[in-house]
Amino acid sequence: MSSNSNVMGSLVHVLGLFTSFLGSVVVTRTAGNPHSVRNAERAVGWQATAFAVTVAVAVIGVGFPLLWALLPLLYLLNLQQSVKAAVTASEGGMAQYPYTPF
Repeated sequence: MSSNSNVMGSLVHVLGLFTSFLGSVVVTRTAGNPHSVRNAERAVGWQATAFAVTVAVAVIGVGFPLLWALLPLLYLLNLQQSVKAAVTASEGGMAQYPYTPF
């Protein structure tokens, strides 16, 4: 496995912090090596799940404003899992996210 595929596989997880799942979808469609594509698919699953949970908490929070206190915790969880996955991918492994379909 080349170091370029490790770098691309790592960057796709960090990209999700700034673009949610959209950046990972683009990488899934444009990456040339299987390692990057597989990491991008896992990042899409995690970022889409994190986005859906964040939206659900924000919408339900309209009726129960105390739920909005969970939003910073969700962001910190997303940050922690994305950095962990980026480190794993940079070492040539496949990221394992919790609560995702992949």
